[in-house]
Amino acid sequence: MNFDFPYVLEVIPAIMKYVPLTLFMSILAMAVAILIGILLAVMKESKKAVLRGFTSIYLSFFRSVPTLVLLFIIYYGLPQLFPSLTAMEAVTAAIIGLVSNKPHFWRKYSARPSFPSIKASWKPGFPLGCRNSRRLTGSFCSKPPKMPCRGQGTPLSA
Repeated sequence: MNFDFPYVLEVIPAIMKYVPLTLFMSILAMAVAILIGILLAVMKESKKAVLRGFTSIYLSFFRSVPTLVLLFIIYYGLPQLFPSLTAMEAVTAAIIGLVSNKPHFWRKYSARPSFPSIKASWKPGFPLGCRNSRRLTGSFCSKPPKMPCRGQGTPLSA
């Protein structure tokens, strides 16, 4: 298989024609996703269980669905369920898909870290017998874990 460099040079002007549309879709989707992500961060930190539950379901669903699959569902699936959406353009479907799939990323960086997540960062070193400073930084402990053997008066010998 040979690379056809003259063909690439021939196609570049056709590709460059759609760069402004791509930038428009990306910037608009990012701006709306940031706003939705901040809203989800506020909802996740809410004292109301309904808001926290909705946010958890939304985030877990959209984290698990790949972007391409979501774009296909929005463009081909939603018009099947809602016939009024058959006139939806591809650009609109792409922006909706990108907006609905990315707020979990922005929510992660806009939310304040909660105490349990800080506390959890200390726990992984305990089974290895690491010092507190090594557990906090996340570096691996060089000390092997202490494994009790059967028959040496440990709780495992019973």
